[in-house]
Amino acid sequence: MTRTVIDPHIHLWSLEDGREIWIRERIEALSRDFGLADFHAQSTRARLDVEGVHVVQASATVSETEHFLRAGQRNPFIRGVIGWVDLEDDAGRLGETLDRLAGMGRLSGIRAYPRREFDIEWLDLPAVRQGLAVLCERDLPVDALANCTQLARLRSALDGHDALVAVVNHGGRPFVMTGDLTGWREDIAALAERPRTYCKLSGLVERAGVEWTADTLKPWIGALLETFGPDRLIFASNWPVMTLMSTYARWLDTLDGLLHGFGLSEDECARIYRGNAQAVYERAS
Repeated sequence: MTRTVIDPHIHLWSLEDGREIWIRERIEALSRDFGLADFHAQSTRARLDVEGVHVVQASATVSETEHFLRAGQRNPFIRGVIGWVDLEDDAGRLGETLDRLAGMGRLSGIRAYPRREFDIEWLDLPAVRQGLAVLCERDLPVDALANCTQLARLRSALDGHDALVAVVNHGGRPFVMTGDLTGWREDIAALAERPRTYCKLSGLVERAGVEWTADTLKPWIGALLETFGPDRLIFASNWPVMTLMSTYARWLDTLDGLLHGFGLSEDECARIYRGNAQAVYERAS
C-alpha cells in the first residue's frame, strides 16, 4: 500500500553554506550536500508519496532559518520551516525577530536549541524559560531536542506555559540499543501528561544499532503509543541522519507494520502520518 505522508523533520545543507552544523562536521557520511533533489530521489526510488516537508534547523543561526523561509516561498513542497532563534535573547528583541520571521511566511515552529552545543543545564536558564513564554504568546510550536537524561528538565521548563504546543523530537532520544526503558518511560509519560505535548516518531533507528529490527523498536514505539496515543504522535524521518542506519522505505515499512500490529486503524495511522503534523505545524495554512 502506498502511504501518503507529510514529513515534518528533514534537514538540508550544503558544504558551501559556511554555517556551523555540528552533526555534519562530526560524522563523515553526512559531510556532503543534502538537498531537496537528493530527498526526492530517495523517496521516489522507494515509491513513497511524500506530500511535503517541514525543514528543521541544523545550524544555530537565524540566517539559516531565513534561507529556508525564502526557499519555501519559491517551493510549495516546503510546507514550513522549524527554525532557530536565540531563546536566551531578551524578550524584546526575541519578539521582534520572531515577528520578522513569521512575516516571511511558512514559519511553522522554533526548535529549542542553544547557541553552543547542547548542555544539560540549558533548559534551566531563566532566559530560556522567558523565551518559551514569548513563543507561547505568539502561538508558535516549540520543537524540543532533549535526550532521555533531560526529559525531566524539559517537563519542568514547560511548566507554566500550558498553552504552548511542544513537540518532543526523536521519541525523547532513548538508548534504544540497550533495550532498557527504565527512567525514559516514566519521564516520557510525565511529558505526555501535558495535553499540548506531542512526540515525533523519528530518530529511533539511529539509536538502535546497526543490527536493529522491528522487534528492537517495538517496545519503544509501544510505550509511546501508550503515553501519547495516535492523536499526539507524529511520523518523521530525520533525513538525512536517518540514512546512517536505514533507508526511508525501510523505516516507513517497519513503522507501518508495528502500528498495524498494535491494532491501529487506518484513520489512526493517517493521523500519525500526516494529520497530526498538519494540526501542529499548519494551523495557519
